[in-house]
Amino acid sequence: MAAPASVSMKKIDGVYAMNRTISDDPDPILALQGISWLVRKAIAIAPVSLVMKQYDDPTTGVTHLDTEQRGVAGIKGWVEARTLDFQEREADNGLFGKVRSQSRWVKVGEIEDDFLKEGWLVTDDDAPLTEGGDKAGPGDLLHSHVVSLQADWVAEQIWGFSEVDGKRYHTRLVVVSTPKERVQAKLVYDYTGES
Repeated sequence: MAAPASVSMKKIDGVYAMNRTISDDPDPILALQGISWLVRKAIAIAPVSLVMKQYDDPTTGVTHLDTEQRGVAGIKGWVEARTLDFQEREADNGLFGKVRSQSRWVKVGEIEDDFLKEGWLVTDDDAPLTEGGDKAGPGDLLHSHVVSLQADWVAEQIWGFSEVDGKRYHTRLVVVSTPKERVQAKLVYDYTGES
């Protein structure tokens, strides 16, 4: 289901399910990140469900975005806690092991990678963001930079909203690279309701 106009990157609370029909296959990314063939196949047939909760720290005003990855195919779920201040934080991320990550708000014009900046429903000139009249302002996309502390990969992600077949969806553009290889994918999520 397409995301309603009331949902934006500044109000993203809700439950989302990967739409495998309109998403790229995530298997090459998972393979490059060292996820075993058996686990990748289990993930490929199980639904991927995310519960997202966004809030601002009342003391600092910094935005936090917690994403609960519900368990799939016998794999225990986990929560990815993002603080959008671009400070490095280490975590043990269930499926991917120990990582160091940073997250922040970003504008399309600040994104250097051509793949990561394409297709967003925002512009740098505050054009309408949605049919509901929200305006794109400074930093309407989320940038996540993740470095594996156990393997030799780096992931760059941009989260926002894009249009697919005339409908608005939560979308994540992902690039994972090692010194020898780069893979990329567009992951599109159905909004399935409030969390």
